[in-house]
Amino acid sequence: KWYYHNHDLALYNEYSGVYKIFKISEIYLVKKYANLIVFPHKDRARFFKNELKLKDFPKIVHNSPRKKWLTKIPINPQLNSFKKSFDYVILYQGTLFDNCGLDVFFKIMKYCKLKIGICIIGKEYHKGIRKRLKSQLNDLSMLEKSLFLDVMPYDQLSSITAFCHLGIARLS
Repeated sequence: KWYYHNHDLALYNEYSGVYKIFKISEIYLVKKYANLIVFPHKDRARFFKNELKLKDFPKIVHNSPRKKWLTKIPINPQLNSFKKSFDYVILYQGTLFDNCGLDVFFKIMKYCKLKIGICIIGKEYHKGIRKRLKSQLNDLSMLEKSLFLDVMPYDQLSSITAFCHLGIARLS
């Protein structure tokens, strides 16, 4: 039995060099050997099924923190301090890449009357994107409304997720 779980929507044409070879190999192996293919979202699964011309629709297993984790993991001290300045905290959790939509969200957030902060957790897909996002926030006079946290293990994310009021992500 072979199981494949994917958070990544990028197919091999978005990679270069040795990563492209890895991605092509990965997709070939999935098509040939995977008995079970799992995605966290229906639209991602549909995209993958259509692109690879899979016979069966992948199973959907949503990403969400386990309730029991909330009592085991302490609240992130940086976020705890940050949250005290705002009525609401919005969480962006995911890879930071050009066109991930945060630039548009920042412009919208600028005109919101509520006291909202944004917590951003994610690794850089495009080099320098974190610096560019911070620069845009600074240009909008909103840098103090943001908190950038380093990537953390999945089992620690629940303390962040539970502490925020709303989560946003790019789905396509």
